[in-house]
Amino acid sequence: MKPVWGLINHHDRRQFEVHLFSDAPASQIQYGYQSHPQDRFYNTTELSNEAVAQRIEHAGIDLLVDLNGYSTMERLPLFTMRPAPVVVGKEDPLFVAAVEKKLQEELKKREAKATRDQEATAKKRQAEIDKTSEEAGKSKDSEETARALREKADRGEASRLAREAVARRKSEAQRAAAAAAAPAVKDGDLVETELIDTPPVSVRQVNPQTTRLAIQHHISGTVLLRVLVDENGEPAKVEILRDTALKVGLGDASKSAFEKWRWKPATKDGHKVKVWIVVQVPFKN
Repeated sequence: MKPVWGLINHHDRRQFEVHLFSDAPASQIQYGYQSHPQDRFYNTTELSNEAVAQRIEHAGIDLLVDLNGYSTMERLPLFTMRPAPVVVGKEDPLFVAAVEKKLQEELKKREAKATRDQEATAKKRQAEIDKTSEEAGKSKDSEETARALREKADRGEASRLAREAVARRKSEAQRAAAAAAAPAVKDGDLVETELIDTPPVSVRQVNPQTTRLAIQHHISGTVLLRVLVDENGEPAKVEILRDTALKVGLGDASKSAFEKWRWKPATKDGHKVKVWIVVQVPFKN
């Protein structure tokens, strides 16, 4: 289950309107999201980026949160259109770095395909020239024709290579400019779990105590916590993502215990950084 579903499911609908724009129908969300009668769901599978941006503006979205920018290349240009007053993710240095990484990967794929196409075209052209040359040897006039074709092919090849060189230099300059604009990670920055070099390692643990009510009713289960471990290895925030089915205080007990934990902080590029982690706390009564 995506951790974000727990956050969405716990939104107070009296204070927030939840609008979900998805490139898959609601029927394909098999677990995690708990449907709410006040939520609005938009299937954008067949829509272009421009059409999705218009739909977001028409819905009057105040805060647009990108939940899939790191993995869906085709939707990245949508966020450059600024379809909402506040777009979370677009201004995030980590988001920018991820977008740049995706763009570089896509450019490499296209350059590799262009190279393969160029080699195939060159082989085909050479085969045509060879065939023309062979036929041209049959007569004096055909020899002149073959020479003219070769010269034309050479001029076309030189022109194409020149255009590709210009495009390649422009692409390299754009990548260099984007890389220079991306800010470096520093101590205390919040970094996505997938991007850190080393994760937090617990150095002090406090076991949560089961509650009297849980013992009386024989309530077992697993509490799911989301912990923000800061650059000093301390829990800056502890959130309950999922409590036991029957609320008997096990979620609060887990939260209280993990507020006393300490970690060796996560690192990125040699710097101590903040990172969110998800922790499972099992109870058996």
